[in-house]
Amino acid sequence: MASIDERIRRELQEEIEVLASETSDGAVLPTLVSQAFKGPLRKLIPIALTFAVTFAGLLVWSIVEFVIATELLVAFKWGVWAVLSALGLVLIELFTWMQINRVSTRREIKLLEVSVRKLLEKS
Repeated sequence: MASIDERIRRELQEEIEVLASETSDGAVLPTLVSQAFKGPLRKLIPIALTFAVTFAGLLVWSIVEFVIATELLVAFKWGVWAVLSALGLVLIELFTWMQINRVSTRREIKLLEVSVRKLLEKS
């Protein structure tokens, strides 16, 4: 039976290999996006994407209605809806990018930990 130190070393080595393979292939953004779906807020990401699609549809619809409106008050109403849906879309996009940034920061911290560990092993 392997000691706890051996198990920890083996798991750290596997994690180092995974991180090294992720950084060498060059496709970092798809990896970060997929990891955002696996984080602690993974249940909110599909909901946010659903709202984003809804806001995008509402934005397109309200712009079309704004363009074909003949009365000023109706055009103003659709213009307000267009602005509100655009703001909602921006809010959802900011939330999604913050989640991706959180995953990226966590990944960079792990890479720094691995680098420090390698430096300590050399000395």
